[in-house]
Amino acid sequence: MIRRFCKAGAHEKDMRRFIINLEKDYLAFVFLAVGILLVAFPEQFSKISPYVLGIALILQGIAVVILAFRFKDPFQGPGKAVIYFVMGLTIMMLGSGALGIIGVIWAVFALIEVSKEIDRMWKEKKFSAVCLISSVISIGLAALLMTDPFKHFVVHVRILGLEIITSCIARRADSIRNSAEDASYP
Repeated sequence: MIRRFCKAGAHEKDMRRFIINLEKDYLAFVFLAVGILLVAFPEQFSKISPYVLGIALILQGIAVVILAFRFKDPFQGPGKAVIYFVMGLTIMMLGSGALGIIGVIWAVFALIEVSKEIDRMWKEKKFSAVCLISSVISIGLAALLMTDPFKHFVVHVRILGLEIITSCIARRADSIRNSAEDASYP
């Protein structure tokens, strides 16, 4: 099957190694499938996202309670669990009406990540054109999402899908490159 998609030689070997590594990493398949679904069906995901997010927040609250009481985690207290439970239940009760809230929170998280990247470049005094362009694009997309979260939510779901797909492919390619380098050392 691989021979149909690749020319013989080094490319075939790289493709075969890529597929073998993908087969070993089932989680990559899951994320790749999620990314493809987000790109293909962003409207449908937008309709169920309040319920998925609500359930995820409630599960996070349960995990916080377990960490706080079972393992005596000093960083997790039951107060955080209350926040997760309230947010999860509220988002689920609002349903599609919560898309605005979810969109604004998503935009704020994106801006926080951009600020971390800018701070990192500033601290290291290494400014890369790719990172700067990526930061400007992220700021613009976050601003769009905050100005009209209902209108731009579906577009951002599709962008998230593309990010997941490219991230999976990039991570697998790095993994293959690193395993090939490790194999070449005696």
